[in-house]
Amino acid sequence: MKRLFLSCALVIFAAVPALAADNPWVGTWKLDTAKSHFTGDTFTYSKAANGMMHFSDGSTISYDFGIDGKEYKAHDNRTVTWTADGENAWNSVIKADGTVLAKSHRALSSDGKTLTITDTGTKPDGTSFHDVSIYTRETGTRGLEGKWRSTKVTIS
Repeated sequence: MKRLFLSCALVIFAAVPALAADNPWVGTWKLDTAKSHFTGDTFTYSKAANGMMHFSDGSTISYDFGIDGKEYKAHDNRTVTWTADGENAWNSVIKADGTVLAKSHRALSSDGKTLTITDTGTKPDGTSFHDVSIYTRETGTRGLEGKWRSTKVTIS
């Protein structure tokens, strides 16, 4: 009985890697930017009850922050620090476990209808990235507050 059990266990153990190798989702993936479209996502900035700003992407990412240079808990193991860069511009730094992931610069157009976000940082492989996203206002009338929808995205 023990030998039968051991034999079956060895056969199953040997078959598992072969089954995993046939999985079409396993492997290395490369993004084809020419065939990819990144527009249409939305997010909202609003005033939080505690006087700070509130960010929500409408799904799982939601957090409060101040535009005061202090570090705030964002989501998972991430923190965010925001500072003003003039009347209609803001800089933020996103960290994971104390390591900088990205720096963002947000600039609001003079009419308040377009928000341009420029993200820079280093990818896990050590190369740098420089992405620019253009958002148009869907709700709200001034400043960051309101709902924004992406209309153009350029990624490196």
